[in-house]
Amino acid sequence: EEELDQIEDELIDRFGDYPTSVENLLASYKLKLNADNAQALKVVKKDDKIKVEFDIKASNELEGPNIFKALEHVSFKARISMTKDKKMVVLLLLPDKLNNRMLFNELTTFLEDASEIVQK
Repeated sequence: EEELDQIEDELIDRFGDYPTSVENLLASYKLKLNADNAQALKVVKKDDKIKVEFDIKASNELEGPNIFKALEHVSFKARISMTKDKKMVVLLLLPDKLNNRMLFNELTTFLEDASEIVQK
């Protein structure tokens, strides 16, 4: 993640503000890093929902109050469930009129907080 921050800084130093497409690319990469660290198996957006499915080890770590701790800085409503094979699924309900920046920020915040809990 530090390397990504250095790349962002260097892009700004060399080119000034970069276009939205570059911002989205960097945000996608950061999101993937955080999803990997949180041991998320899937992060899927469909319609007005985002489904995040964690592996069994992460699901065990996030079970109970820990999942609420991971969600406490997220403004989206969430539904939490477990699959038959004991994988936690968090369904984030997206508000109307959501821009990409807000979407990436909220999801990254959730996955960063979840990874801190899982990596302990």
